[in-house]
Amino acid sequence: MKKTQKILMILVIFLLFSLAGCSSKIDNAENEKLVKKVIEATKSVKSTNVKIETIQNFTNPDQNVHSIIQLDTSMTTNPFIVKINRNEERNGQKIESMLYITDDTVYVEDIKNKTWKRATNEKFREGYNGKRKLANFEIVTEFLHAIQNKMKVSENDLNYEVTYSGSENSVNKVFSKILDSVQTGTEELRKKLLVEKVEVKYIIDKKTFLPIECEIKAKFAYFKDGQRVISVSLDEEFTAKFSEINEVKEIIIPEEAKNGKLIEADLSYK
Repeated sequence: MKKTQKILMILVIFLLFSLAGCSSKIDNAENEKLVKKVIEATKSVKSTNVKIETIQNFTNPDQNVHSIIQLDTSMTTNPFIVKINRNEERNGQKIESMLYITDDTVYVEDIKNKTWKRATNEKFREGYNGKRKLANFEIVTEFLHAIQNKMKVSENDLNYEVTYSGSENSVNKVFSKILDSVQTGTEELRKKLLVEKVEVKYIIDKKTFLPIECEIKAKFAYFKDGQRVISVSLDEEFTAKFSEINEVKEIIIPEEAKNGKLIEADLSYK
């Protein structure tokens, strides 16, 4: 009798481990299926509005820097135009500027004298490709793809909620691309810092499979000679909220932007 009970116990334990293994595989398969549906859904988007905000807190012994960048963005695909109203607040100082991006031209408002400049050369326009990808879901879905094997998915009647917490290198690389798209000039700073943790939350519409909200938080630490320097750190928060998907009206580029001075050199503000 005891021998029979032991055999039954072993079988039960084996079955539980087998089910756990199958459940993990099924979750990964379902995650992959969901990500594919999201990517396919975003390819059919013809227009959208997206409000993007990044909050940066950088601390070191010499100074503390607190900055907030808000991008109020609209995008259409036929014709392809991205309109960005950019607001930045850094240590109490505020800067506002406008930007238009098409397939062959970038129109930039000169923040110093409120005049317009435009550029058509490919090398110059490469610096703005990230902003294009933010507006048309490309980077957002790229990040979702990077976390698909580690993400957790829950759902309610209307939405899927995707969450992730970790520090995989592949995830960190895509997150850095997102931050570089919003604010250039901080790439070298982040190269000297190591990501400690990234936390992610996506809200995906169950009916359309389109992302309607994305929130990413990251903590960076500074190491010197293998030792962490507590006095230096960087915290970043990124949020993107999509609205009026496929309902954005025609974007009109103002004549003063079209007639702006044609430049070929790089600009110090992006």
